[in-house]
Amino acid sequence: MKKSLYYFSPLLLSFLLAPIFVSADEVSESSATSSSATSTIALTKSQAFTACSQNAIEQRDTKLAQARSSYNNTMNSLLVERKEAEKEAVAIEDEKERREAIKESVDSYKAQVKVIQHTLTQSRKTSLQKIERETKKCRDNIEKKDDD
Repeated sequence: MKKSLYYFSPLLLSFLLAPIFVSADEVSESSATSSSATSTIALTKSQAFTACSQNAIEQRDTKLAQARSSYNNTMNSLLVERKEAEKEAVAIEDEKERREAIKESVDSYKAQVKVIQHTLTQSRKTSLQKIERETKKCRDNIEKKDDD
């Protein structure tokens, strides 16, 4: 008799405690469902902000790449112009005229580089200011959705 009770007592105990475990699982599932519903709303807002920010970053980097490409193309053409001007200047036989021609080509190059460098800098500043505005709009739109 003792042996049979020894084997049946855990079985009996499991039958008695089974309803407690089942109800605990149901409570856990219902709380998990309610918490997942709130996190879905927050996740959706997060996804909206992320998509908006990614779009702003894409626009910024595209503009920066275009400005950089334009800058590089202009620099290449300026270098070719300077090279040709200096080649012509070196061919001048009169020493004074040669120095003046070389100086003029170098000064012209420096002035043009300064202009295109300024243009590139302004383009970068404009792009950075625009992404700040776009990101602020993204945040404002998310906050407006919170208020609704």
